[in-house]
Amino acid sequence: MSRFSLVDLQLFVNVIDAGSMTGGAERSHLSLSAASTRIKQLEENSGARLLVRGSRANATPAGEIVLKHAHRILSDLQHMKDELREFTGQYAGRVRVLANATSINPFLTSVLGRFLSTYPGMAIDLHECISCEAVKAVCTGSADVAIIAEKPADADLQAIPYRSEDLVLCASRTNRSVDVDMLTNFAAVSHQPQIMLHKSSALRQFLEKKASENGVALQCRIEVDNYGSMLDLIGANIGVGILPRYALSHCPIGTDLASVQLDDEWAKRTSFICFRPLQSVTTSTRELISMLLDSDRG
Repeated sequence: MSRFSLVDLQLFVNVIDAGSMTGGAERSHLSLSAASTRIKQLEENSGARLLVRGSRANATPAGEIVLKHAHRILSDLQHMKDELREFTGQYAGRVRVLANATSINPFLTSVLGRFLSTYPGMAIDLHECISCEAVKAVCTGSADVAIIAEKPADADLQAIPYRSEDLVLCASRTNRSVDVDMLTNFAAVSHQPQIMLHKSSALRQFLEKKASENGVALQCRIEVDNYGSMLDLIGANIGVGILPRYALSHCPIGTDLASVQLDDEWAKRTSFICFRPLQSVTTSTRELISMLLDSDRG
């Protein structure tokens, strides 16, 4: 009968998450040679090849099966530890959170800070991820909570409306070729050269989807990685931009920008908190979800 080590299962998860044997070994605090030996033993115990080793380490079909069960086993183990800690009132462990770019904002970081202050033994892994990938990660167990732009179609996941955020059109007041007050809808904005986030960002994909639905073409003049760079270029009269209202807080001091609310119905976006059924998540994950929802009601 094959024996599977929890250390080997965690290592395999880490290798897939990191995308390389080296990264997985580092996350598991193992040498590269030790990690390679353990993965080889795991494959021998499984009776199948589990990894495709290339520019990025990926799971084979057999590896996907091991990965699915490894996530479940490790999650159940963490769940047991959390329940036992309830007797002492102490929490320790890690909650893995994925969020799209729009959701990683001062509201979220404030809640995460309060969660860590309340449970000093806890740690949080927070990563930006587009919504579809975040949902997949929650399904497979590689993430505990996802904050996403649209309600997931997967019936096995829980999704609760979280926050609404207005999208606004932003332009420089010194840009004489732009009448901001006339750019109140997507059709009008689409004729202007725009400063946009990179193509893999959740907001960019959302805007391109809406452009396609409305039969308009976006005129992307420059792609950037963050809202601060967007605002710098908008302030320099390079173009206009659509971004969440809260992002205006990144505006450099002294920049004279104007913003206007878009009147398109979709310009008020609702994000969702996505997670596996509560009975299958750890106590610490439930506590974080509760804090997120309480902050929204507040």
